Amino acid sequence: MRSKSSSGITLLEILAVLLIIAIIAGFTVGAMNFGGHRMRSQAQRLVGDIQSAHFQSLKQSKVFRLSISEDGSSWKVERFQIPPPPPSEEDGEAYQEWKEAEEEKQRALDQLSLDERRQLNALDRGSFELFKEYQLPDGIKVSRVLHRQPTNQSRSLLFYPTGEMQAVLLVLENDAQDFFSIQTNSITGQISSQKGLISEEEWKDGSKTK
Repeated sequence: MRSKSSSGITLLEILAVLLIIAIIAGFTVGAMNFGGHRMRSQAQRLVGDIQSAHFQSLKQSKVFRLSISEDGSSWKVERFQIPPPPPSEEDGEAYQEWKEAEEEKQRALDQLSLDERRQLNALDRGSFELFKEYQLPDGIKVSRVLHRQPTNQSRSLLFYPTGEMQAVLLVLENDAQDFFSIQTNSITGQISSQKGLISEEEWKDGSKTK
């Protein structure tokens, strides 16, 4: 009677190895699909909030702003508020608080360079109040915010009651370095989103502009 060699591999062992490989491959593909779905979902969410801010600006006849946080992990939509008139001098305490706040603003203004002062506009005289905000899931961030024109609000996108909006390129990125690029058109108000990374050069020369 012959015994099985200790170095031999049975058909059952081969099938077991192939099964393990298939399971691992399935998990890998599933994780990639899930990551892609999450990225697309967050890109759609950002596009939706841009559209909402654009619509609310027209509806309320107010300037709206969508601002990306410094680390790119969140954004907020804000509504511009015209500064209220100063209180009467007869209202001693309120007038003194207003006066101190104005003096603080002037000191901050004095510290700006000439170029920085030239970029100031009417929006810098008022304030923005929170309309809505959103926190991105871990592992996804807005990695780039690019403007066609110089601005002192480099992390923001402004919407005007006239229907105009700033032309920007926003890039969503995850830990696996998958990208979604979102573009706005200042003239048509069109917002487009596409998978992949659009470079600053491609965006500015219009080769990837939809």
